[in-house]
Amino acid sequence: MLSARLVARPTLTIAFLFAAQAANANPAAEKLFQDGRAALLNKEVDKACDAFRASEELEPRVGTMLNLGDCEEQRKRVASAWNVFIDAKDLAAKVHDERGATAARRAKALEARLPYVTLAVKRVPGLVVKRDGADVAIAEWDHEIPIDPRAYELTASAPGYAPWSTRIDVVEGQHLHVDVPELVKEEVVVDHPLPPIEKPVEKIVVVQAPTRPLTEHIGIGVLIGGSDQGRGVYGARLVFNAAPLAGGVVRVVPEFTHASRVGTDAGQDQDVRTSQLGATLEYAYPLNERLIAAAGVGAGADFDHDSYATPMDSTNGWESIRLSPTLRLDRLNIGLHYQLVHKSEGFVSTFEAGIDFFVW
Repeated sequence: MLSARLVARPTLTIAFLFAAQAANANPAAEKLFQDGRAALLNKEVDKACDAFRASEELEPRVGTMLNLGDCEEQRKRVASAWNVFIDAKDLAAKVHDERGATAARRAKALEARLPYVTLAVKRVPGLVVKRDGADVAIAEWDHEIPIDPRAYELTASAPGYAPWSTRIDVVEGQHLHVDVPELVKEEVVVDHPLPPIEKPVEKIVVVQAPTRPLTEHIGIGVLIGGSDQGRGVYGARLVFNAAPLAGGVVRVVPEFTHASRVGTDAGQDQDVRTSQLGATLEYAYPLNERLIAAAGVGAGADFDHDSYATPMDSTNGWESIRLSPTLRLDRLNIGLHYQLVHKSEGFVSTFEAGIDFFVW
């Protein structure tokens, strides 16, 4: 290998030196060099660079370094190529190899393309800075260092401090300044002895039945009952769930009922019949899955039909308050209604039982 790299000179001394160096060549280094040349011919640049570098590590030679530098430049690692050409120039000066001028020229041509990175490091005890997992020497901190153009991950760590990391992208010709901040101390967690185990207090868990909202809209119903005046009452009503409010619903309940009482007045039989038309504005709230509490105020009018010898009709207006606990069976509601009615002759209490069916 060496004979191919040296320029033959017509002197016996140079020929003798060439023969001695060729005889002392490292066989493994020579084989790796030939592998690198073959890989270059096949355009396997990465494989060639690896072979040249391995050969150079076994036996540093100017020719190997020139090939390695050229290979590194081909794969855009300009800082690595520049460094190899500088080493080749220095080695050529030591062994008096005229190819040192070539190495110097190749290194000079790369200088304008070199990217530089400065790591401005805030120091803490035990600090270690790494680039892609490899330690960055302390001597390189705070200095502009040539580096190959590509992406890198920088990390900083120290015992007792929270680690730091960042990613940088380096391009040719760049002068990049990176601040490695002062690491933050980690909080020290002091383990305390566990308190004695106490006997757990038994808790009584009250399970409530789920509450289903009132989502129905319109219902129709019938009712039957009586009043404290001895009148029987029956009739029909509608239920309109108008608007939701605080978990319940505001509803409008118009009713038409008929009340009658058979009695004697001044020695005459009297059949007192009354038709009632009214409406109640209620608030209904579901207490649980089955029970609804409802209360409201209403107003209406009575239409009396008396069975005297001379029939006479009369009309009386009234106001009322109403309470209606209700059992809920899906769309069917069974309610007990208490209504306190204020009429011209005084207060009348009415008790009714009703069934409402919600059609929508």
